[in-house]
Amino acid sequence: MLTPTATPESTALLERLRLLPTDPAQPFAIPAPLHSLLSVAQMQRQSNLETARVWLEYRLLALLALTGWSLRWALTEWEAQVRGIGPKSGSIKRAVRRLEGCAWQAKTIRTVGTYTLVRLSPEAKERLRAVGIEPVESEWERIERLHRGDTSLQQKHTAALCAFAWQARRRGWYTQVCPILDDPFAEPDLLLRRGDEEVYVEVQRRGGSRYGRMAKWGNLARIQGFVAVCVMTPEALHYTRRELSSLHHRRMLLTDLHTLRYTEPAGLWVEEYGMEDDRIPF
Repeated sequence: MLTPTATPESTALLERLRLLPTDPAQPFAIPAPLHSLLSVAQMQRQSNLETARVWLEYRLLALLALTGWSLRWALTEWEAQVRGIGPKSGSIKRAVRRLEGCAWQAKTIRTVGTYTLVRLSPEAKERLRAVGIEPVESEWERIERLHRGDTSLQQKHTAALCAFAWQARRRGWYTQVCPILDDPFAEPDLLLRRGDEEVYVEVQRRGGSRYGRMAKWGNLARIQGFVAVCVMTPEALHYTRRELSSLHHRRMLLTDLHTLRYTEPAGLWVEEYGMEDDRIPF
């Protein structure tokens, strides 16, 4: 199993979680506004086991609020790694059940595997603000707000975009879905950043017109000098490579979600062309 890469962002996140608001006068030191979201009332005594359970729920709740990561597995895998337990452990599953019943809105979507997306409920946002945690916009909410088209009909694309962002973070990249550029035509799905390196990426599922894809590929090449695409399967990657070559794009980064999920290569890109030669225009 691929081990998520430590980054400056993850180090800062660990510190923010370490300094979550507490109230020593309340059970388990959990601030009172959060009691109804967590299993505080269900715990019979403040044993180490029950304290750990409540605090796992609290940390997962805060992790979504602080990061906006909408892929549920991204949240549970990150916290499980910190604790040195399996992301499918019973304690993680119990915490998720509690949060999905009281604090998270969730939707399960199948696309190159099955993914569950989560976002904070309005009540959870209000109660987190009451204890001094200002939730950021989740990836799911940001995609719905900024992505063109009816996102209620594009839920598979939303899930694929969140899943690819998770795969990039596991390999040390900072991610931003639906980045806003000072360009009226370029609307990439994702920004990746690692050190001084930036990559704008399109996440491409099946469908769409050839003309529409041509426009997206051309915009990527224009803003960064190369095309970066994540498709769903190795077969789609082969087709996309041929299409890009037929359009005379010679610099490209290509990957597919199936390979990233089921083969877990160390790097993010399955194929690279022309990236070592800046003299090639596209």
